[in-house]
Amino acid sequence: MLGSSHFTVATRVPEKCDVVWHPWNGIFLRGGDVHVCTIADAAPFKFPADDPIHRMHEQAPFVTAASGADRVLTFSHASQQDLTALLNVPAESISVTYLGVDDSLVPGSMPPPELSHQQYILFIGDPAEPRKNFELLYRAFRRAWPGDDGPLLAVLSQRDPALERVLHLKSDAEDVEGKENVRLRGLYSGAIATAVPSLYEGFGMPVIESMACGTPVIAARSSSLPEIAGEAALLEDAHDDVAWSEALKRVAADSSLRATLRELGLQNVSRFRWETCADQSLAVFAAAARRSMP
Repeated sequence: MLGSSHFTVATRVPEKCDVVWHPWNGIFLRGGDVHVCTIADAAPFKFPADDPIHRMHEQAPFVTAASGADRVLTFSHASQQDLTALLNVPAESISVTYLGVDDSLVPGSMPPPELSHQQYILFIGDPAEPRKNFELLYRAFRRAWPGDDGPLLAVLSQRDPALERVLHLKSDAEDVEGKENVRLRGLYSGAIATAVPSLYEGFGMPVIESMACGTPVIAARSSSLPEIAGEAALLEDAHDDVAWSEALKRVAADSSLRATLRELGLQNVSRFRWETCADQSLAVFAAAARRSMP
């Protein structure tokens, strides 16, 4: 029941069901009269896999959802435009529901022991995923500090980039399951800045998580990132490693700039509340339910 703190995972659609919500990029249960589907972004179409079979498997759930949903939820206006342009979802059938930031992510925590006496720039994501644009970030980082006298580049990911001056921090269960976010909060809070150079993001959670922890953000001027970051981040061209290098050096050297970005970020992140996301989603479900009534 909506509003309950306890939910079960359905394996079929009940006989009496006003609305079926499919929360992740596809329609996986049959039955029911009205379907609402959450489609996070259009990444499999913006960055399609080279292998045709792999590409088909990645794109098929999105195509099914786009054609079969009565209403679509997505996380940014940038994604709304992509879903209309790439999957022919009518703009008027898409509702944008910004995600929220967890209440446990606040300023002031200590970084983990391996970083407690070291300055670092933080990157979160798979460095091998092309749309995350890690190669540009690393080129900019080494341009900014070609020797060993600068900060480290800390990478939180399952995959180790195995590069000079890069500290790999493998994701653990606490990162995946959330819990109290002790480690993640410390990583954000201890960083000089969080770098989000992505070529494409449907939302960009590290942007608002970093801001919630009082840490400056340098982000790419691409896809949803300017929309989510607002005026609270340094925005750079996703293809310009020289500009990124200058931005990294500037943030590292200028404590006044970091303080300004901190305050702007804390103001900006107030736009992103899980309660608001839930209320907006429930309103979409309620409107969809009214459509299913005889």
